[in-house]
Parts: sequence; structure tokens; C-alpha cells
Amino acid sequence: MDIAAISRSAAERGLDTRTLLDCAAQFGSDSPPVLGCLMALVREAWGSTAHLVRLQTNVSTSDGRDTERCWWALATGLTSEPLLLRMEDGYGVYNRYISGPTEAEALVCALEAAPRRRRDHASRRGQSRGGCGGPGHAV
Repeated sequence: MDIAAISRSAAERGLDTRTLLDCAAQFGSDSPPVLGCLMALVREAWGSTAHLVRLQTNVSTSDGRDTERCWWALATGLTSEPLLLRMEDGYGVYNRYISGPTEAEALVCALEAAPRRRRDHASRRGQSRGGCGGPGHAV
């Protein structure tokens, strides 16, 4: 996990990343304090009810078969339903979970997909950059 790149990406969205960098320097990038800092940044970006939930999914294997996997996904609000974002790329429009195979990867994806914040921090509305979700996560 490249903490410096994560920090730059979060800072571009107007998030304060000093604590994340301090925790990574002191404890290592995969430590519980860093996961806590990532979660704090995710909640700053998505709201105080943002949390991770387990997501039962299928992942394609190298031999072309699907196998069941349990990933982590972003949820917001008072329910624990994984958040689906409407995404668009050169191939069309689809829905995608913000998820990853580990807590850290799911939190980084949530930061990467976070709406850009206006300088006055008055609104969280905006377009998601998307990109995360991993194999088999288009819905």
C-alpha cells in the first residue's frame, strides 16, 4: 500500500491526511492505526455513517471459472447494504460496488471513489471518479 499516493489522492479531495501519514510512519502501512486513519478519511469524505460490510461475491479465476469470495464493501447510512455507484466508461453505464479483498483495499477504493469536495466543504455532491471494485463487481 503506497501511503504517500493515498495521502495525495485524499488531499486532492480536501481531506486532512496528516494523521494518516503520522500513523504510517510510526506503525507501518497495514497496521490497525493506519486502518483507523483510513476509516476516518472515508467518513470525512462519505459522511459519519460510512462503514465497511462483508460482501459475498464471485471472482473469476485464472482458469475462467468463478469462485465465491468474501470481500469488504463500503456502506453508508443506517443500513448495512453495500453502496452501489453508477459508473460510466467507454463501454457503457453500469453499477459497481466500492469494494476490495481486504479492509485496507476497500477503504482506499472508497477514498478514490469519493466525490470531490468543494473548497468550502459545504457539499459532498459530485461525480465519483470510481475505478475500484475488482473483478466480478459490475452489477
